[in-house]
Parts: sequence; C-alpha cells; structure tokens
Amino acid sequence: MQKTGIALAGTGAAHAFDFARKIRESDTAYLTGIFTGEPAEAEKRMPGVHLYHSYEELLRDPEAKGIIITSAMKDHCHMILEAAQYGRAVFAENGLCMDEDEAHLIRYAVKKNDICFVLSDPVRKPPFLVLKKWMEEKICGETVSVHVHMAGSSGLTETFRPGQAYLMPFSEGHGHHACAMLAWLLGRPLYAGAAGGRMSAPARNSGAFDNAAALFVYASGVTGILQMSAMESSRPYEAWVFCTDGMLYASKTEAGYRRTGGQWTVIGKEDWPQPYPYILDEWTRCIRENREPEMYGIDDAVMIAEMYSAVQTAFRQTVRIGDSL
Repeated sequence: MQKTGIALAGTGAAHAFDFARKIRESDTAYLTGIFTGEPAEAEKRMPGVHLYHSYEELLRDPEAKGIIITSAMKDHCHMILEAAQYGRAVFAENGLCMDEDEAHLIRYAVKKNDICFVLSDPVRKPPFLVLKKWMEEKICGETVSVHVHMAGSSGLTETFRPGQAYLMPFSEGHGHHACAMLAWLLGRPLYAGAAGGRMSAPARNSGAFDNAAALFVYASGVTGILQMSAMESSRPYEAWVFCTDGMLYASKTEAGYRRTGGQWTVIGKEDWPQPYPYILDEWTRCIRENREPEMYGIDDAVMIAEMYSAVQTAFRQTVRIGDSL
C-alpha cells in the first residue's frame, strides 16, 4: 500500500512531536518534513528530519498531501487558509482558532476548496464513550446537567490580542477541549455565561484567573458547566452528569453511575469498549480514500470555536452582584 506524505507545520503545541513520531511510525503515512521556528529543537527531537525553510516551501512540496498544523493557535487561521488554497488536507490541533470570525473564514475555505479537514479529538476516550452511551440509554433517567472539570491554571489574559480576554489554561487549548466535550455530549447550546476568580497569590499578582467557570444553556433546558481550576490537579479531566434518577461519572481511568438511593457501579479498563480509530490514522485514510472523516470535521470545529468565543464575550460582560443591570 502506498503511504501518504504528511508534513508538520509549527511545533508550538504540546503534542506536535508526538504527532510527528506517530506519522513516522505509521503504516499508512510518512513524514515529509517539519516547518518550525525552532529548527535546532526539531533536529534534537526528530534526528534526520527534513526541515522546511518556510511555510510556503512546505505548501509547494508535492509530496505533502496533508499538513498537521500544530503552531501557536494565533497562527492557525492564516495557515489553514493557505493550506486550503493549495488543496492540502489539514489536521488542526484543538483549539481551532482565536474566535468565531476566524472559524467562519476557515470553514468557508475548507468547503470551497473541498479539502479533508480533521480537528484533533481529545475527548472521545473509552470511559467517556461509556458515559455517552449511558446518557443515550438513560440508565439514570433524563439528563439535567453536565459538569466538565479540567485542572490547570485557567487564565483571563491578554496573551494574544490586546484588549481581548480568553478563558484559557496556561497550557493553551484546554478551554477548547472542555467545550469539545460538551459539544460532543450535548450538541450546540443557546446561551453562555462565564466568570472567574483569583484564589492564589500568583494569580492575583499576574492578573490571571486560576479558578474559572462557564455555563451553557441548551434548548432542552439542560445546562452544561465547564470548571477549570489550578486548585485541584489530582483528577485533571472528568465529567459528571446529573440526571432525574441518579448521576453518571467518567474520568480518564474509569466510568461509573449511581441511581438515586443506590450504590455506585464502576467499570474500569477491563470493561472499556473499543476506542475510536486513532485520529491521525483515520485522517490519513480519509485523504487516501477521498472520503469524509468520522471524527471532528469542520462543522464540529466551528461549533466548538463558537462556544469558546461566546465564553470570551461572556467574561467581558460579567455583572457584579449589586450593580444595576
């Protein structure tokens, strides 16, 4: 079977070199090279790798049928737009971009140029597959509220654009990951609100929030709550679903449920379902077979970006208790 050439653009994301190694080890793809502002680090981490001198050189490489974009998020938009103009398939690290305006530009370019686009999927791991199945089966009744918790320093910062605030852990992207979880479990919300607090001295000194929450309201009346905090890091990523007759729970290591008045039923790794195909393998197969991906496509990516953008706006409009409305 002929392998598909894949290039890596940018190494600003935490998993950039992990993706590069996965492509090097793949049975269906090979790494054509890396474009990065840190060539020495790339050569150290990936000995013998071909280094592109510019993004344009990468785009003009006929062997690079797809591009993994793992640059800083502020560069995603223009890089995806340029890749689409060249007809290159795109795998973008989550979060997609800075705001919903950029997301809409990206969607237009992806669809106009008919490229295969996939957004990195951090949430559909086996315990969360179990959680979603339980929600669909209504084993504890109707869903009332979904709470997603992510540990890490949440920040209301002006890191990327002066005058604009972002609900973002210092390890960028976690806010988008949490929105992705809610989007997958509940779909598109109607409204959003958000607020945060500074609980530690470093947060107060830096102006960043180390404890923040966002609320989404859905047409069904269900609420979705995202909570990000630096205070609790021993369980860094989990979801709680409150139902009319009990509650459900999932983390990276287990899933469980408890009906009202009953005991917890917990399942561990031995009872996990088969995971989704590894997302890079699925993407490279889509390129080769010229078909739509089964994972997060461009419309999903735009919805997540819209949710995140709504949180940004809600932060700026938070009303202090006692102030006039």
